[in-house]
Amino acid sequence: MAWRPPIFFPRTASRVDRPERVVSGRRGFLRGAAATVIGLPLLDCMLNESGTAYADGSDLPCRYFMFHTPTSLVTSSFRDGGDDFSTPIGTGADYALTRMLQPLGERGIKGDVSVVSGLYSAPIDVPGGYESDYHGEALYAILSGERSGWDRPAKMSSDQRAADALGDDTLYRGLFFQIDPTSGYHRVSFRVEDGRRRYIDPQTSPANAYRGLFSGFTPPDAEPDPAAVLARRLRVSSLSLARDEVRSLQGRLGASDRRALDEHLTNIRELERRISAIDLTPPAPTCVDPGFEGADPPDAGPDLPNQDARARLFAELVQVAFACDMTRVVMFAGTSTMTGDGMQSPLWRDRGGLHGQVQHGSETMRLAETNAWFLDVYADVVARLSATAEGEGDVLDRTAGVFMMEGGRGLRGSERNGDGRGDPNHSCDNMICVLAGRAGRLAPGQHHSVIGRDWHPYRVVNTALEAVGVPIGDPEISDVIPQLTD
Repeated sequence: MAWRPPIFFPRTASRVDRPERVVSGRRGFLRGAAATVIGLPLLDCMLNESGTAYADGSDLPCRYFMFHTPTSLVTSSFRDGGDDFSTPIGTGADYALTRMLQPLGERGIKGDVSVVSGLYSAPIDVPGGYESDYHGEALYAILSGERSGWDRPAKMSSDQRAADALGDDTLYRGLFFQIDPTSGYHRVSFRVEDGRRRYIDPQTSPANAYRGLFSGFTPPDAEPDPAAVLARRLRVSSLSLARDEVRSLQGRLGASDRRALDEHLTNIRELERRISAIDLTPPAPTCVDPGFEGADPPDAGPDLPNQDARARLFAELVQVAFACDMTRVVMFAGTSTMTGDGMQSPLWRDRGGLHGQVQHGSETMRLAETNAWFLDVYADVVARLSATAEGEGDVLDRTAGVFMMEGGRGLRGSERNGDGRGDPNHSCDNMICVLAGRAGRLAPGQHHSVIGRDWHPYRVVNTALEAVGVPIGDPEISDVIPQLTD
C-alpha cells in the first residue's frame, strides 16, 4: 500500500496554492525543509480592527465534524420500562446528566452542547429508512438522510457533503480518523458513484496522521532511495525543519501575535514529543505506508489496542487541524467492525469485544459506561476547540460537531424494533444525538425531547450543516430541528 497523507476525501476541485509564508490577510502556512508544512493559528495581524473577520473582509472559517459511536443505548437484556442510564432526565437547561452523559459535566461543556432524544429512523422503505439488515443498512440511512437498501445505496454521508462545500479553500478537503486499528465492512464516510456506494478509508494510525499533516510528504515517482528520505522525516522535528521560517515570522509579528504563535508552536511541539516517543521501526526499502508495529501507542495486551491513548492523540490532531485551518471537515469514528466481537479495548476487557460481549452480552449499565467513554472522546474534542482562541472568541464559536450513535433504545412492540425481532439493541428508535458548537444561530445548553414525533436523527445533522453554511441539498430528510437554534 502506497504511503498517503491523511487526505482521504476525494477532491472535486483543484488543490489550492500553498502560500510560502503569511504576510497579511488570510491564515497560511510556513514551509520549511523537506517539504515540511506548519499551519499557523489565527493571528491578530490577519484580522480586521474589530477581530471579527479576516483583514481582507472575508468571514472567519466555519468547521463541521462528526463523531460516530458504533453502539446503541441498551443491551439485548434490556426490558421495556427499565432505565437505559443514557436518556437525559428532564428537559431544557436544567436536565440531569445520566451515566452516559456525565462526561459533558466532567469536561465542563454541558453549556456548549444540545442533547436531542427520541429520534427515529424507520426499518421500512420510507424516506430516511432502511429496507433490510440493521447492521448492513441502517447506518447509512442515519448518516445520509436517505433511505438505504442493498440495491438502493444512500447517496452521501454528511462529512462528504460538508467537504464539497467547505473543502476547497484548505489543504485538505477533509480528514477521517478512526480509533480502532481494525477495519471491517462498515465505513461511516461514503459517496455514491455510478450507482454504487464508494467507501472512504479511514486513517487508523495517529502517528501516520501526524506525520502526514506536518511533513507534507508526497513520494516522488522516480527518486532514488525514498525510504531514506521518509526515515529522515519520521525522525526529524517538523518545527526544526521549519526553524528559519518560524524565526523570520516571529521577527515580523507584534507582541500579542508572538505570544499566540509561541503558544501554538508549544502545543505542536508537545504533540510532536508524544509521537516521537513512540518506538519507530525503520520503514521497508520501498516507499510504502509505514504501518509497522510500534508506530502507535503499544498494545495493552495481545490483540488489545490501547484505544484510549489512540483516541486522545486523534483528538489533539482534530484540534490542531482546525486551529491551523488545514481542514474544516473531520469525520471521527470509533470503529467500523460491527460483527463478532468487534472493537477490543482494555476498558471492557472483562467483557470481550464491543459488539458481541458489551452490546449483546452485558447489562445496560455496563453499556452506558462504555458509551460514556465514547462520549468523553467527543467531549475532549469539544473542550479543546472551546479552549482554542480565535478572533474575539474561540474555535467552537464557529463549529458544529455532531455525536451520532448506531442505534437507540427501541420502543414497545417488535414492529418498532427494526430487524432485531424484539431486540431493542437492533433499533434506530428512541435515539440520542448531541450537537456541539455555536456556529450560525446554534443555541446550545439544553435537552430537547422529540419522542413521539418520529423525527429522523439526520435532522440534527441538517441543523449542524446549515449552521456552518453548508447547503442541505436534496436528501430525503431535509428538515432541521428549530429548537436547536435561537
